[in-house]
Amino acid sequence: MMNEPSVIYEQKNNTAIISLNRPRTLNAFNDEMGERLLECLERASGDNEIRCVILTGRGKGFCSGEDLQMDEGDFSPERTLKQRYIPIVKAIRSMKKPVIGAINGAAAGAGFSLALATDIRIASETAKFGQVFVNIGFIPDAGSTYMLPKLVGNGAALEMMMTGDMISAAKALAFGLVNQVVPSAELLSHCLQLADKLAEKAPLAIGYTKQLVYQQESENLERQMFLEAEIQEKLAGTYDFREGTSAFLEKRKPIFKGE
Repeated sequence: MMNEPSVIYEQKNNTAIISLNRPRTLNAFNDEMGERLLECLERASGDNEIRCVILTGRGKGFCSGEDLQMDEGDFSPERTLKQRYIPIVKAIRSMKKPVIGAINGAAAGAGFSLALATDIRIASETAKFGQVFVNIGFIPDAGSTYMLPKLVGNGAALEMMMTGDMISAAKALAFGLVNQVVPSAELLSHCLQLADKLAEKAPLAIGYTKQLVYQQESENLERQMFLEAEIQEKLAGTYDFREGTSAFLEKRKPIFKGE
């Protein structure tokens, strides 16, 4: 146990399972875990066999945020955010593969931000979410002030951020913060089923769809429609498009190659 890495990388079929593994701290971040997580994300992104990523935590927590017990002496929030959290959030959002957040327990502080960065969030019924920054005199960071209001609206986001209260998985579902809530014992198997389903879809189309959905946040409608047209033109020349249309006409299941 003592020699286990702080982040565990596994592959099942075409899915990479990345598990935060500091359970005694509810998977709180330290420098080593941040570096390891970024390495694992980059590994999954660069592996052509991987079609989907599941991000989860070992033990009772998903991620409790920054390990404040480790932050002594020359702790610089700005440096930590720029060198650790910003690259991690960018790696998840820019990856041309779907990233499923399997939220197995508490997601608090920067751990909440990490959950927000994933594309699809499935929570166990025991999961909890907290924008707890205000409780230590901080503002929400690692992208929370950008991502959370877009998901739940300004009012709900400000309530979470200003009170610092934890909310239940059921309330997170009502807010639209998570896509589904499932029994704890079924969380990983449920996410793997979803990952297998996504892995069967056309990888290039999945990647461009993800890119466009996040890109629209900084584009107007006309520009977004032009971008859609340009990408459709690229996809029209791919093997996957020819295979997809042939399979549709022949009433069979397509086999996509990402080409």
